[in-house]
Amino acid sequence: MTGNADWFEIHRKIFHITLGIALVLTIYFDLLKDWMVFAILIIGVIISISSRYFDIPLIRQFLGKFEREKHLKNIPGQGVLSIFAALLIIMLFFDKDIVLASMMIWTLGDSMSAIIGRHYGKRKHPFNDSRMILGTIFGMIVATLGAWIFVRFWIALVAACIAMALESLELEIFGIGIDDNLLVPIISAVVMYLVMMI
Repeated sequence: MTGNADWFEIHRKIFHITLGIALVLTIYFDLLKDWMVFAILIIGVIISISSRYFDIPLIRQFLGKFEREKHLKNIPGQGVLSIFAALLIIMLFFDKDIVLASMMIWTLGDSMSAIIGRHYGKRKHPFNDSRMILGTIFGMIVATLGAWIFVRFWIALVAACIAMALESLELEIFGIGIDDNLLVPIISAVVMYLVMMI
């Protein structure tokens, strides 16, 4: 492991994986419907806005433990809001297997690429100095394996590689960064759908 462990980011990614697995399981067993995701998203937006103006004890503790400082000042809970927004979109437009595979790419690929890249990577990503190429490659591998549970291997491989490659570039629109939690599931779902159509 290079340098000291970044326990704040490790805790964030453990939460990320836990939430992702929970969402996959509840969707797989038909316990989570699109209208429920919409309701959770609305409640989350209300809590996010309220927490900017009011000190809500449990919310403050949660955000302090898992939220990055820049998001606390702008959109508290942005990561969670983004994943529920992405989940709602893919549940509305794609089949269940694609939804589940997309969520596995997000759950495993996004989190493990950050952990492995930050702590074990030595060679910088050729197109992004803030990322390590080892993290991106490892993310592609574990994302492929996770998605393979629900779709064919080559479909999982193509979707995972494209989604993780785009995630590693930290894309922006009009100078505003696209949240990985929004980008990865949607790109994964679109790619899988297109590949299945070929």
